Amino acid sequence: FVRAQMGTRTWFAAVYAGELPSTAWGISSGGWAFTLDALYPSATLLPGAGRNFLSRALLDAPSAEEALVSLLTEPGQATGR
Repeated sequence: FVRAQMGTRTWFAAVYAGELPSTAWGISSGGWAFTLDALYPSATLLPGAGRNFLSRALLDAPSAEEALVSLLTEPGQATGR
């Protein structure tokens, strides 16, 4: 588990060995939480954003609304690491 503070934002997340924080679940100081799982498509559309980087961005979002915006503004699909 990792508890971090970066500026005014804090978060708590589960971390698997060798992975970025939030690859399992995370709780943001913005007052919301999320879990992460992956379904891998048979055909990918590249380039796509790495799901681990997207989940890490969720921890930095100050609100659920801004987290949703960060997910929707990335082009393509979230795949791989």
